[in-house]
Amino acid sequence: MVRTELTHTAQGLTINPTSNNLWNRFIAFCDSQEAENHWLWAGATVAIQGCILTPLLLWTISHFGLNDGYLLVAVASIFSVVVPNLSALSTKIVLPIFATSFLIHTAIIISTLLTHA
Repeated sequence: MVRTELTHTAQGLTINPTSNNLWNRFIAFCDSQEAENHWLWAGATVAIQGCILTPLLLWTISHFGLNDGYLLVAVASIFSVVVPNLSALSTKIVLPIFATSFLIHTAIIISTLLTHA
């Protein structure tokens, strides 16, 4: 019987950003928060999303009679924050997703208040 063995070595990829822009500093901050504050950020993002942003957005949608497209965006935004936290993904992934969700929620709320007020 002939025995074959396949070996594979993985080589690490190191990316060194050449510019010190806002995005690179934000990602470096997210990466630095992984060790000590991972669960703090997980709890804070879910609490802010579930207790502040989502009720405000749902109130805005129901009070001003917005169409169901806004509700679809709201639900997708909510799940995009909750699922990575339940999966215990790193803060390098969770915090940018939460920041995007925060911007989506605030943009919808502010634009609705400005156009209907």
